[in-house]
Amino acid sequence: MRTVVSVGGTWHAPHLCYQLQRHGMLDTVFTTMPTRRFRSRANIDKDRIHSVIFPELFGFRLPYIFRIPPIVYQGSQYLHAVAFDKYVAWRMQSLHPDIFVAFSRYGLNSFCVCKDRGITTVVERGSAHTVVRERILNEEYARLGATDQRNQLDIKVVERELLEYEKADYISVPSGFATDSFVDMGVPREKIIRTPYGVDLERFQPDPNGHQERFTVLTVGNLGIEKGTGYLLDSITLLGRRDIKLKMAGSLDTYIKNKLRTFRQPWTFAGHIHQQNLASLYNSASVYCLLSVQEGMSMTVLEAMACGIPVVASINTGAADIITDGVDGFIVPIRDLEATAEKLLLLYKNPDICVEMGRCARKRVAECAWDNYGNIVSKEYKRICKDSLVVSTVVKSRHNHLS
Repeated sequence: MRTVVSVGGTWHAPHLCYQLQRHGMLDTVFTTMPTRRFRSRANIDKDRIHSVIFPELFGFRLPYIFRIPPIVYQGSQYLHAVAFDKYVAWRMQSLHPDIFVAFSRYGLNSFCVCKDRGITTVVERGSAHTVVRERILNEEYARLGATDQRNQLDIKVVERELLEYEKADYISVPSGFATDSFVDMGVPREKIIRTPYGVDLERFQPDPNGHQERFTVLTVGNLGIEKGTGYLLDSITLLGRRDIKLKMAGSLDTYIKNKLRTFRQPWTFAGHIHQQNLASLYNSASVYCLLSVQEGMSMTVLEAMACGIPVVASINTGAADIITDGVDGFIVPIRDLEATAEKLLLLYKNPDICVEMGRCARKRVAECAWDNYGNIVSKEYKRICKDSLVVSTVVKSRHNHLS
């Protein structure tokens, strides 16, 4: 069985491709990222990676690549997706895989080519259904009075993603939260494949010397409204304890930058941290907290747990698929300051419970290695390929009978 993967960027695609390669199922991967960068997270054969850089000339990464002020050129998500997908669709005419996998928004044209040739198609979607995601974020920005800061997803991208959901044979998502969002939008459950993400258990390990004496709450990522970072700030303020420190790493949106001006608790911001240094960052914390209002499955939750750190996460992060509430972490409702503060206070007041939950977190996440993810993906791909073959055989039989 051979699989072609198409991804306009990176995301978790290197891990997906490596696992397909490990199972002898990877044919080619198309990406807009340079080969070296794509391989930095997983050791994929160079000759299987086809790097297509030119779509970045249309995309939102252009200002960062050529150091152009974003105000001069902000790029187009739609043109970036279309340019890349049309190129891949052209290349697909000469490829003969059994399965074609495209990350959401990057597969519409290619799906049409695959349909004509009987190739099974999969949309890889890392978050909620695009309509549900936009609905949640629009509501959130309105609640916070920050609609002027909302980077609205281009309606043409939304329409493109909706057409992909319709045309693809299957949709792959990482969590129950993401699955439910598609089912709520009328997508048949049998069309959805759930493939929970994994974690590098060798890179992310507990460090017995890494824990700080001061109780430290850590959060990592593109910190802002979507990540629920404001609710974390408010929850820590609600505790009102000066000996609790907040540590942040990644990037901050305008809303959080403004909110930090009035945040009176001790805090530090480490900026962007290289992948190789992330484990040390997790091990410097007492607890990891992520309160996203929308997220398919956060890999930072898995990384923190692998480092033996208990996690407090909102139910909309996909963490409910991993965490056993009260055993290796806590799951809280979105926007619930009191519930979050209560869990943080419990861990703060009970260091023994905090340490024990961290041990349980490491034990639990041992089942979530990337190889386990690969086993699930390979099993599901074999199943859907077999199902598609059965359907194709039935259709041909009926056609021959009618003829």
